[in-house]
This record gives sequence, structure tokens and C-alpha cells, in this order.
Amino acid sequence: MKRILSLIGVVLVVGCGGGEPRDMETLQELEPKDMGALRGVDGLYLNPEDGQPYSGPVFGENMGKRMTGSLRDGKWDGPFESYQTRGS
Repeated sequence: MKRILSLIGVVLVVGCGGGEPRDMETLQELEPKDMGALRGVDGLYLNPEDGQPYSGPVFGENMGKRMTGSLRDGKWDGPFESYQTRGS
């Protein structure tokens, strides 16, 4: 009986783990991350804190262009905006 209860406990703990949210509505609620803080490796954007592909909203500025968008599993996903800071 103890063995069964232990097994059920392990399954509940592993199965109910929080993990990173994957649906875009939940990801859009996260604080946007600066693209400069992410590591680009082989076309993927990785979170430098844990080395895992980043999912969530991002922003950045490069050579006078500002951009906003979303990444899912380290790749661009969904709407993306890019514009010149000087208005052209």
C-alpha cells in the first residue's frame, strides 16, 4: 500500500509541475525581454540564465531600428514590428 501511495505521489508531483507557459496569450502577459540580453546560437535565441530557448515577448534596437515581437522556443512567432527611430 505504501508503495502505491508513493508512486501516486511521485506522479502527482511530476505531472503537476509548473513549467514555462507555452500559449501566446500567457506569453504576451510576461515582461518583454531585451534582445540584447538573449544569446543567439544557430538561429535560436537562448535565455542566458538557463541556456534554454526563450519564449515570450521581446524588444530591441539595432542601428537605429527598433523592433518588437514574440519568440516561441527560441524562434520568431506571431506579429513582428520594426521601424526607424528617426521616423522614416
